[in-house]
Formats: sequence, structure tokens, C-alpha cells
Amino acid sequence: MFDTIEYDHQAPATTLGFKVPTESENIVQALLSADIPFDAPVKVPMASVLPDGGVRVIPGKYNLMDSRGRIVGENVTDRYTPIGFGEMFGVVDQLLQEGFSLDRVIGFNGRRLFVSVELTQYQFDVTGDGDLVTPHVWIRGSHDSSSSTEVFIALGRGYCTNQLVATKQMVKRMGLPHTSIRHTRSAPERLRMAEDLFRNCERMIMTQKAIMKTLADTPFSAMDFAGFMDNLLPLPEVPLEGEPTRGYTLAENRRELIFDLYEHGRGAHSGRGSKWQALNAVTEYSTHHIPTRGGDREEKLFLGSVDGPAAKLNERAMELLTA
Repeated sequence: MFDTIEYDHQAPATTLGFKVPTESENIVQALLSADIPFDAPVKVPMASVLPDGGVRVIPGKYNLMDSRGRIVGENVTDRYTPIGFGEMFGVVDQLLQEGFSLDRVIGFNGRRLFVSVELTQYQFDVTGDGDLVTPHVWIRGSHDSSSSTEVFIALGRGYCTNQLVATKQMVKRMGLPHTSIRHTRSAPERLRMAEDLFRNCERMIMTQKAIMKTLADTPFSAMDFAGFMDNLLPLPEVPLEGEPTRGYTLAENRRELIFDLYEHGRGAHSGRGSKWQALNAVTEYSTHHIPTRGGDREEKLFLGSVDGPAAKLNERAMELLTA
């Protein structure tokens, strides 16, 4: 029996935002339940304050204001047509008609929105001993131009709620297309995009499932893991004289924690002695323990898992383990 490292929180992807009621039949109902405006923001002229206290309107430049009076986007032009989250995420309705379930919506001050669709039909057992992984389709969009409306697959492991997001680079290495959604008011076009989205997500899930099972079937010793860590998180050089630098100490502490998670992390018993154990040590660290700076830690962890430090660490780990 192995001791297990315990922590008192779940993955931010399972706790942030709003859990969508099962009776929600479409994205607008879900946003209403979550108290998130779904209609299009309006353009309001940008202005600058003059030295004498007067105000000068900037021709052809606008901010975006939502129905609550919040500025949710800046510096758009006359040619820009605002689109509400209800329309932006309309493709979700087509997925619901395929029998999938809305899981969660996460809003960031009216500026950005993430919507999760749970694909329980594609849940799989990696090792055959109950090590279940549930895929989710995450769709994100924004009013503040922080991202286009795009789609990615996230795998959630039941034992530890570790999250592994298929980043653009991971998808590229799988030989699959990265999926983005073009805004359209055409119902037939939305249906076609939903069908393309479904096919791409299905291929991505099947590919990831095969990769995870291969990792679980591939022996990987403690010595192999040490070599893997030297490539994943190499230590800085130690100065010839004096104390180790702060950067060295931080890197050493980070490595020690991942080594501990490799031996004693939640679910470390499943696939022990395989590459699957190695990957889960990294994803447990990136999901629950990676340092963040400022702001709300849960939000930082979530956003970092999509395209921040956690995503890059997972991406590198997958690259090394599947080379």
C-alpha cells in the first residue's frame, strides 16, 4: 500500500463557473441559468479626455458595452459587428441534439466565456482497473479579442480530476486539424460546422484514447522517469561559488514535488511502472499544484491549463513520452 498525497480541492475545470442544470435544452437557457448575458453587446464611441477637462470622441473607434453596462471589449471599428454569446456558441445546440450534455459555463466578467459539453458516451478505461477518463469538448469565445471562437478537447481523469487539454501543438502532432468556429447566422451552415466539429472531436478522442492506452502498456522504470524529468525540467547550473540561486531552488522544489506525485499522487497505483504513471505525475502537478501569480488562483489554474504554463508543461511531457 502506498501513501497518497492529499489536497482539498478539485480541478478548477470542475468547480469554476456554473454547473448547467440538466433541464437546459440550449445554450441560451444555460446562459440565463448562469446569469450571463447572451445578447450582443452594443458599440459605444471611444473618447479621450482633453487637458481642459473636455471630451473628444475618437472617430470610427468603439468600445463594446453589455446589457449590464460593463465594457467587455475595446477599440473596434465601424466594420465590426458585435455577436452575442448566445449566437457565438450556437453550434453547441447542434451537439445537444446529438445527445450530448451541457456540463459547465465559465464566464470572465462578460469578456470571455468557456462552455463545456460532456461526452460521457466516449468515456474510456485506460488500464482496465477502473481508471476512467471522460472527454469534454470545451468551446471558448470572447468579446475582448483575447481569443477566436475555438474548440479543444479536455480529458478528465476520475481518480484525481487531473485535466489534460489537447493544445494546438498536440493536435498538430496527432495529424489532426485544430478546430475553430466561424460566426454565421445561417442555420444550415451552423449544422454543417457542428457536423465537422463532431467528426473532428471524435477523431481526436479516439486518437488520444489510443495514445493513453499505449502509454499505460509501455514499461517505464523509476530510472526512466528520472531521465524524463531531466529533459522536462532540467535544473539550472549551480554557481561554482556561493549559494544556489533562487531560480535553482524553485526548479528543484518543483521537480521534487513531481517526483513525490509520481510515487504517491492520487491514482499513482494505476498503471504503476508505465509511461501512464509518468504522465499523471505531471498532469497532477499542472492541474493542482503549479504556482500562479496574482488574481484568483482557481481562475489562473484553469486558464493556464488551456494555453498557459500548465498547458506548455503538459505539451512537453506528451512530446517526450510519445517520441
